[in-house]
Amino acid sequence: MSRRINWTALLILLSSLFLPTTGVHALNFGETNSALPQSDNGNAGLILAQQATLTQSGSLLSLSFYVINPAGLLRLGLYDNTGTGGNPGNLLAQTAEFVPIAGWNTRGLLTTIILQAGTYWLAYWPSSNSLSFAKNPDSGTIRYFTLAYSGAPFPVLFSSTPSLSTTTWAFYGTVSDGAPPAPASGVQVQFTALSVVNPVGLQWDDPSPIIGEFELWRNGVFVSVSADVEGVGVRSTTDVAPVASVHCWQVRATAAGYEPSLFSNEACAYVQ
Repeated sequence: MSRRINWTALLILLSSLFLPTTGVHALNFGETNSALPQSDNGNAGLILAQQATLTQSGSLLSLSFYVINPAGLLRLGLYDNTGTGGNPGNLLAQTAEFVPIAGWNTRGLLTTIILQAGTYWLAYWPSSNSLSFAKNPDSGTIRYFTLAYSGAPFPVLFSSTPSLSTTTWAFYGTVSDGAPPAPASGVQVQFTALSVVNPVGLQWDDPSPIIGEFELWRNGVFVSVSADVEGVGVRSTTDVAPVASVHCWQVRATAAGYEPSLFSNEACAYVQ
């Protein structure tokens, strides 16, 4: 499903790149096994949340959801456990909406948040009934309620009267147990029209003196690596994307001895 989107002359990503401190350890919480016994679908127009337990505090780095048959659009989020009766309560974090791919869809968050050990709810909001994903119908705790997909952010409060069921999806969050990362400048996709042509130019600011690499991702799929240089400054690369379609780009920083940074927010454009 592609959409033509109107953009201003310079699209600025609102979120930032983050480079964690050395010695950071990544911890997953939720279900990391994608080989679950059944396929699930038909959940368009629902916000669904799966209970997950985090065993230690950390900075939330990403959310990952396993897709069997990609279709439509998808948004991932995280709610706390403060709803009535231990149901999902307040929205804590979410991704931008994205076009899912087959396999693991790992997405960065629009904001940075530190989580304490405890119970959380991993949420997803699909636009298409044709989107299918792995599930185990014999374990896990889920809550869900009806809300038509509109491309808007998740509601700040989960429904106070959700439906409940037993299911586990292949869905997890990843936290870093290091100190909160320091923000860098946002990424920019530079162009001067409402759509772009190949090669698409991307540019971002690197405020860290640490030398490493920057990974470029398009539509949730790794595309290429560009080498960093000593010192801070502007970094750039280009990408040749399939034409007549909307594409969304992200970057993240990597360096030896460090966990990868958070993903930047997405910059999207229609490629002519």
